[in-house]
Amino acid sequence: MRGRETAASRAKAATLTTLKRNLGKEKIGHLDRQKLIDYGKMRTDQGAGPVTLSIDIGVIKMIITHAAAVHGLDISPEPVDLARVALKHLVLIGKGTERDRRPTTDELNRLFRCLEDNERLTLPMTRIVKFAVATAMRLDEICRVEWTDLDVDRRMLMIRDRKDPRNKTGNDQRIPLFAATGFDAWALVRAQAKDLCQDSLYFSVKNLISFTGLFANGATSSSVSRPTSARAAVKLPRCALIEPFSRLGSLAEQFLKMSEREIVFPFFFD
Repeated sequence: MRGRETAASRAKAATLTTLKRNLGKEKIGHLDRQKLIDYGKMRTDQGAGPVTLSIDIGVIKMIITHAAAVHGLDISPEPVDLARVALKHLVLIGKGTERDRRPTTDELNRLFRCLEDNERLTLPMTRIVKFAVATAMRLDEICRVEWTDLDVDRRMLMIRDRKDPRNKTGNDQRIPLFAATGFDAWALVRAQAKDLCQDSLYFSVKNLISFTGLFANGATSSSVSRPTSARAAVKLPRCALIEPFSRLGSLAEQFLKMSEREIVFPFFFD
C-alpha cells in the first residue's frame, strides 16, 4: 500500500459517510425491514443506482452482523436480508450494466482540441487521456505512479495495488509500455519526463472530464479493444499484459462486441 489511500478505501469511506448522514441518528435495534426499504427508496430518489444501493445494504448488514457476533448485541441481520429481497423486487437493487461504450477517433480528437484550447488548464490532460487509452490504466493509477515505478531498460511500468475484485490489496502489476492502440505509451512517458522534475509522473488529478457519456474507466475497454481494430493486430495474450483483471474470457467478450468494420483479420487467439 506504501501509505497511499486506495480507490477502494475512499469508496468505503464515502459509503460510511452516507450511512452516517442518513441513518446515523437511528438506533441500530430500530432498523427494521420497512425502515431499510424506505432508506432504499430515499437513496434512489437521491440518485443512487442499483449497485450503489446494494453496497449500502451490504455494509449495513456487515455492521449489524459485527455488532451481534463481536459485541454480543441482541440484534439479527434478518431484517436486512428481507429488505434486500423487497428492494430487488422493486428493481432498486441489481447488477451493474457492463460498459462497452468506446470513444471514436473523432470524439477523442474533439476532446483533445477542447483541452488544448483551454488556456486556464495547466495539467497535461491531453497526454493523460492518451496515456489512459494506451495503457488501460485508471485515473488514480496514472496519477499516483512514481518515477521509481518505471523500468527504463525494459520499458515496463509497475502499477501498485491495481484494482481487482479478487485481490483487494497487494495486487502489483507490471505492464509494458508499447504503441498498439494508436498512442505510444513510452513516447508519452518520455514527453512527460521533459516537462516535469518531480516524483510523480503526472500531477494529482481529481476528476477527468466526462465526454459524450464517457468516463475515465471507459479508457480501459477502449485500450483493450483498440489493438484489434484497424490500428493494429495484437495477439490476445499480449493484451492480457495490460488488461487490469487479466482474464482472457473478459478480453474475448470485448473483442466480440466490436463491429465488423473494426476487426482486422486474421484474429490472433493463439
